[in-house]
Amino acid sequence: MSYNKIPSAAELSRAGVRFKKGSDNERFISFRDIKFSRDGIFEIPPTYIYCGTDTIVRNLIACEQLYSKRYKMTSYAVLMDSLINSAEDVAFLRKAGIFKSFLGCDEDVFNVFNKLGSEIILKENSYCNLEYNVHEYYKKRRHLWKATLKREYFNNPWAVIPVVAAVLIILLTIISTVFGILQVVLLK
Repeated sequence: MSYNKIPSAAELSRAGVRFKKGSDNERFISFRDIKFSRDGIFEIPPTYIYCGTDTIVRNLIACEQLYSKRYKMTSYAVLMDSLINSAEDVAFLRKAGIFKSFLGCDEDVFNVFNKLGSEIILKENSYCNLEYNVHEYYKKRRHLWKATLKREYFNNPWAVIPVVAAVLIILLTIISTVFGILQVVLLK
């Protein structure tokens, strides 16, 4: 499969994808633990961002590019570059518990990942199947409609009451019409 950039975190969220913080084992966090389920749950282990993150990750990518046949860190950097297109995406992922930043603001974290994704040659994408599954979920319109319905019309519990009342009124109107027709037919 060829590399296909996935939509940003905000776009995926608008399409019904829910982001969840993955395992937070303080001794060892593996980038292989990134998962996407058929239910639309994108599970990513927490990443700690501080002033040296850019340098460390760039050096790991350079080592992979030169000496390794596996491109785990490179694939991770490209995946995060796809997910993060603005400070809004960073804020969304931070609120989900995926990013723990020790930098000044979300814009600084965006700049770190924006720089990481530039000038990278990805020969083998470790997240090829994951990205394919994300695209399959994202392009189904029913997920977008369901997410829009929840976000726009059912964003609080009080919004459900008018919908239930409207459905009940329609049902009662139909029942009343049926009984009215039956009464006319039976009286003849």
